[in-house]
Amino acid sequence: MSRAFSGAIFHEVALRLPTPTAPVLRALRAQGILGGLDLKPMYPGLGNALLVCATETKNEDDLARYAEQFARIIGRRTRRTA
Repeated sequence: MSRAFSGAIFHEVALRLPTPTAPVLRALRAQGILGGLDLKPMYPGLGNALLVCATETKNEDDLARYAEQFARIIGRRTRRTA
């Protein structure tokens, strides 16, 4: 996974994933997590890209849970496709 753009970020970041975004978003949703916006339909040139946003409505525990579940899902999907 990598950032899609190198510029400064504030509350949002676009991430390029090593796997299609739709299954990742479904897996996060199954955990009760709104994972982000799949950018591929709007910006196909970005590939498997996901827009993630974290605002003042999220606390450190929310962000840690997102990061933990996201890493688990991406790791699992990457191992399957390798």
